[in-house]
Amino acid sequence: MPENAATTVALSYLQDLAARNSNRRNSYTTYRQYYDGSIGHDLMERAKKFMNLPKDVEFNLNICDIPVDVIAERLKITGVTCDSDEQQVKLWNWWTANRMDGVQKNVYRDAFRDGDGYVLVSPPDESGIPQFTHEQAHDGDFGVEMVYGDDHKPLMAWRYWRVSTVGDAGYVRRKNYYLPDKIQKYISDERQNRGAWTEYKDENDSRWPIPWVDSKGQPLGIPVIHFANKCNVDYGVSELRKAIAVQNLLNKSVADLIMSADVDAYAILILLGFSKSDIEDLKIGPGAIIGNSNTDAKATRLEAADLTKMMALVDFFIVKMAQITRTPISYFQSSRQISSAESQKQDESPLISKVEDRQVPFGNAWEDVLRMGRKLYNTFGDGGMDEEIGIEAQWADAQKRNEKEQADIAKIHKDLGVPEKYVWAKLDYTPEQIDKMMESDEYQARQQSRQAMAQLGMMTANAPSEEEDAT
Repeated sequence: MPENAATTVALSYLQDLAARNSNRRNSYTTYRQYYDGSIGHDLMERAKKFMNLPKDVEFNLNICDIPVDVIAERLKITGVTCDSDEQQVKLWNWWTANRMDGVQKNVYRDAFRDGDGYVLVSPPDESGIPQFTHEQAHDGDFGVEMVYGDDHKPLMAWRYWRVSTVGDAGYVRRKNYYLPDKIQKYISDERQNRGAWTEYKDENDSRWPIPWVDSKGQPLGIPVIHFANKCNVDYGVSELRKAIAVQNLLNKSVADLIMSADVDAYAILILLGFSKSDIEDLKIGPGAIIGNSNTDAKATRLEAADLTKMMALVDFFIVKMAQITRTPISYFQSSRQISSAESQKQDESPLISKVEDRQVPFGNAWEDVLRMGRKLYNTFGDGGMDEEIGIEAQWADAQKRNEKEQADIAKIHKDLGVPEKYVWAKLDYTPEQIDKMMESDEYQARQQSRQAMAQLGMMTANAPSEEEDAT
């Protein structure tokens, strides 16, 4: 690949790289359909009618969203730390300004559902803050994808989307190629040149391709950060990869149960030798007596079927879903029994292990996002940030907290002399919340009271005793 930033990388070469692994993109679509519950099992028309299902909608008892959402809900960045207090405050301001408290959940959901999620880092806008944008993995229609070389290092990333502005919607497509030292933009308009891809410059672009280098001419790097779940060489693995087969079996078993219940769940009265008028005149109810003048008439009963085995099969597949996704069964089934705290911890241990395992690579990815933001701030913004200073993402505890236990632990730390700001951080207060608490009038008054008490104690300790006064 050419190293000179002024040299255009051939579009045909980029397209060849981007066209790889179409099977993976098709899988993204499948995973999203199962997560959304849009794939199910067909039912008889009668069952569809009383369930009020549209004719083109399949029945499903979708639980594929649970293994994805449960783990995504447990992951939360609560702060960043570095050796420079000034940088630490600035980096966290970027995080909050980009509303990453909510955006991060979308990134985790994509990574667990599809196997891959992405964040695009853009230069500072008019506010002077680098922009962090959540991007879905490319499914063949839209999205972002990282392209890796034979050495499993990123070669480039590309973003594909359809323009939705009035007049161009349905005709115009865009794609950008992000290389370490340049950005190449292309456009396709089906109304021109048969939709052929041509070079494109946005309003503020002065050159094509856009040089992507710092003040020293060094490549800034690819501004797309890859969040890969259970990374398998280059790309991630979906939490639903093994779950889909179980979901299909669950849908079929529930559909079979519904149709069997419709036919066999109630006893059926069989009348032989009764005329139509006799049957219409029958009054069936508790204590009713059925009679007929026809001596050959018979009444018999077809007993209701036992559906417990079919119901057990449904439960079996639900339990299997919990087992293969390492998700506590309590998220799939409700029970009137309240588990002990120790039992709950044991049930959640596989989930906690999975969450803590993901915190390592995802924490590294968020640190890469902030480092790239710092680079772009130095190149396109106000600058002045030392890029050698390390950045570390801070996670909320993966374990669901017992508030009383945490309060007791915090008190122990406080009694040992641990500064209050670290005790508060242990209780998952954000850096912003801690700063506000420390700046509050109540806190300042309490600090002044403590200082006064400490001074009084020193004065008392240094005062002469009665015996010393007597001498």
